[in-house]
Amino acid sequence: MKHVSILSSALGLAFALHAASAAAAVPATSAVEGTLQAAGGGAAADGVYAITFGLYNKEVGGNPLWVEGPINIGVKSGQWSHALGTKSALSPSVVNGASVWLGVQIGSDPELPRQPLASTAFAVRAAVAEALECSGCVGAGAIDPKVFESMVKKSDLAAVALSGNFSDLKGGPDLSAYAKTAALAAVATSGNYSDLKGAPDLAPYAKAAALAAVAQSGSYNDLKDKPAISDAGKTGNYGDLQNKPVLPQLGKSCGTGLVMAGIKADGSYDCSVSAIAPDMIDEVSNGLIWNQFVDSTNGGVKVPIPDGNGAGKSDSLDFPDIGSAQAIWVNVDILTSDLSAVTIELYGPGMATPYVLYAKGKTGNTLKAAFNKDTPIAQGDMNKDWIGKNPKGLWSLIVKDPLKNQMPPAVNDGEFTWSLAIQTLSTKKIQVKGNLIVDGSVKVGTDSATCDATKAGTMRYNSADKSLDLCNGTAWVAWFGTGGFPNSAIITPTYASMINGWIGNPFKTWKLCYKKSVDAGDSGTFHSKCNGKGDTVTVAKLDNGRVIGGYAGCSWYSKNDYRYTCGGSFVFSLTLGHKFNKKFYHVDNGNNFSYLYWIYDHSGYGPTFGGGHDWHVSSNMTTGYCNLGHDYTCRVGTNNSYSGYGDTACRNDFCGSYDSWKITELEVWYPSDL
Repeated sequence: MKHVSILSSALGLAFALHAASAAAAVPATSAVEGTLQAAGGGAAADGVYAITFGLYNKEVGGNPLWVEGPINIGVKSGQWSHALGTKSALSPSVVNGASVWLGVQIGSDPELPRQPLASTAFAVRAAVAEALECSGCVGAGAIDPKVFESMVKKSDLAAVALSGNFSDLKGGPDLSAYAKTAALAAVATSGNYSDLKGAPDLAPYAKAAALAAVAQSGSYNDLKDKPAISDAGKTGNYGDLQNKPVLPQLGKSCGTGLVMAGIKADGSYDCSVSAIAPDMIDEVSNGLIWNQFVDSTNGGVKVPIPDGNGAGKSDSLDFPDIGSAQAIWVNVDILTSDLSAVTIELYGPGMATPYVLYAKGKTGNTLKAAFNKDTPIAQGDMNKDWIGKNPKGLWSLIVKDPLKNQMPPAVNDGEFTWSLAIQTLSTKKIQVKGNLIVDGSVKVGTDSATCDATKAGTMRYNSADKSLDLCNGTAWVAWFGTGGFPNSAIITPTYASMINGWIGNPFKTWKLCYKKSVDAGDSGTFHSKCNGKGDTVTVAKLDNGRVIGGYAGCSWYSKNDYRYTCGGSFVFSLTLGHKFNKKFYHVDNGNNFSYLYWIYDHSGYGPTFGGGHDWHVSSNMTTGYCNLGHDYTCRVGTNNSYSGYGDTACRNDFCGSYDSWKITELEVWYPSDL
């Protein structure tokens, strides 16, 4: 249905009652016509308007004496007309008064100022004269019959009129033969069926001896071939029923397939077969659990509207596979110089004919609406097409502005922003509003879906890596668990997942033993706070933007020597997302060997890895050098032989340069279970 909203209107009314001929009944309708003007003056737009009429006995206030409408009335060039009483009968009593006022209401707007009816309208009152009852009239009982003697003489009346006897009728039929008792048939005088001549012999049927036993006794037991009745039918006892249902009893559960709806006055359970509706989980959970969701996908933002272009501007969005829609609507926000000629169309997936969301008519320059939610669409039925269905796929919105009202060189007239939204009843997810407390364990299943913005913050179990993954909005990354590296100034959750993944324990948590910006910037402090802590992770942020580090698979002790039994150690680049493993050399005799220089544990050095050294931190915990390739493999450059050690490409890939960098922050972490 098309709704018309009149912002402001001025109504001029002219009344004309068309009188009928004198011989006809008084008309029960009254013609009224007028003009409808727009808020800014001039005639209102052509169309059909819902108009309600009311008659009152006063100009202001009071209840209407009569109401008709709303009635759809066509308006052209501001002119309209209507016959009052065509829909609601116009009673003569309504216009029985000194004055009658006509009120008019356009749509849902307030009633316009009332206008007095012209005098011709009171012609309707003439209908009262047709139904006048006599008051003060002389009744028949008050008139002396002698008055009529000169008019009617007894001598002029027929005998039958004086006697009232049928026999006094002249020319009447001779019924004497039929009326005499003696002439009547025996059956007429006796009333006995047996006196009928030619009557059938009913004696065999009427004799009691010929009737069935049940007809004589009235006993059910006398029936032949009577049906078998169960014991319950004979005794009326519930206990005699076979396969009787389970009855609810106090202290006992309802029967199979029944749910408890309450407790009856006698204390028994009130059981019901009706189940809780799928969308009632929020009601029964006190608003804590929800399985209804509103998801929206944004289209273009501030898309320019071509001015004077009948083809319009199209913008598309790809709605994801979220589920079946319980409700669907389109949010549109438009800014343009004149909405009166604008049309908005919407194409859904596979549609050849668009929905018309808005079809001209409104004045002003802004339109912000949720079409098919709080604002009806002009053409089409989105609910019929999409409720209960999955609206995934490509949707396109077209805004057309054929009216050219921008002066060159301007080519656009305003802009629009839009989105598509649906409400779903999900069978795949629930939302818990508040804290979730679980006494048992929580199991996370495998999710093979692509990680994108719609899944940001979700978790899955990676069965291949036997780890938990988090979706960061772009990709699945291994989750470091509940601890990781808490409050680190360098290690982000993504970095933490890398480090724990390389170590082989994605759930491992760590404690901080040294932080350069907090503790003294010297190697002695580092050793005093971190020695004997077990395996450690050192991570450093360089002034060239690189984030690098190393994992020591054994404790620091300030032994001033290499550690040869520190298996599992490695260095890494968080910037590159790469782990540099222990290096093995190939010699001519076919044997491979590896230096055992895992770390260099010296009290005058900061954390130092490999011989050569692959990464060295000076005693001031700020400077040092990189010479990757001696004990740890290169990612680029020569690294398969001893001659590859010192390769510029290799060490620059790790640190950016040999020693043209400084450490801006350095942290050393040890296992939290120590």
